[in-house]
Amino acid sequence: NSMIYPTVTDMGSGIYQVMYVPKTSGSYQLSAFYGSMRSLFTFYVYPGAVDALTCYAQGVSLSVATAGFSASFTIQSKDAFLNDRIVGDDMLVSRLVYHDDRNNANVSFNLRSHYIGQGPSTNLGRYVTSYRASRSGKYQIDVRIAKQNGLNTTYYSDDNLTMPTFSSIDSNIDYDWGNESPYQNGFSDIFSVGWTGFLRARYQEVHTFQIQLPNPLERVKLWVDNEWIIDQWSSLQSIAPSGTLFMSSQLLVDVEMQYRASTGQSKVQLWWNSLSQVDEIVPSSSFFSSADPIRGSPFGLSIFPALSCGATSIARGDGLSLATAGYPATF
Repeated sequence: NSMIYPTVTDMGSGIYQVMYVPKTSGSYQLSAFYGSMRSLFTFYVYPGAVDALTCYAQGVSLSVATAGFSASFTIQSKDAFLNDRIVGDDMLVSRLVYHDDRNNANVSFNLRSHYIGQGPSTNLGRYVTSYRASRSGKYQIDVRIAKQNGLNTTYYSDDNLTMPTFSSIDSNIDYDWGNESPYQNGFSDIFSVGWTGFLRARYQEVHTFQIQLPNPLERVKLWVDNEWIIDQWSSLQSIAPSGTLFMSSQLLVDVEMQYRASTGQSKVQLWWNSLSQVDEIVPSSSFFSSADPIRGSPFGLSIFPALSCGATSIARGDGLSLATAGYPATF
């Protein structure tokens, strides 16, 4: 049991303000005394917002696994005061990353996390994440908590995203600057904008993305989940360019968009639709500006080869087809 002593302030006219700051979630009783009178109140304190610095991951599969076999680990979600979260609505970004030596680049795979918490006290705030890699080698597992507050936006005073002027976090991509520059900050009407962050789809379906523009002199590029969806940077073939991508529901993926304005009216909107979703401007609730690593992330992972397989093993050498009596042959 923990005891909290509130502060009491006399507000006048017989009104008193009682203030307390609980740091431990759970059931509480509040005793209020006034003279010889006592009132008893019962209430529940819920955990606060998730805090990446107090979240952690557990499991042998964070450090070692076997190629071709499923592996899993758990993620414990907590608030800033180390209370276990009690609902499974935390936005996790989990990825399996390895270095492609041939292209000298990192390749990442999104991992889905499932909430396994059950009320009132079983596995609260706990998620399980599974993966299976077919290639042995050195990997990393990167686990982060995303912030649902829009997209990182950078404005440039040139038309090729090379002269950054100011940055902000914007709720979504829905702008109409008219014949002016953004925020009346002294730009000319020639400028460019870049947006980066994460995107979450509601449905596991093929999604169509469309960028609406009023001016055939404007240019746009769009990447979703590292796939180039729309590329009309060199020339604009349509004032409503579009592209499609299959997306998994409730899985956060990278999104990046670039826009270049020209003289005249400047306006840009990002729309999407799918079989289950009407055509709409992508809402702010689907965008996340950043993701903070949990404690210990990224985790170093070694994936070892599986047992030898006759169907995939290969024999080579001259000794398989030709040899001379009395002489050693090899293959």
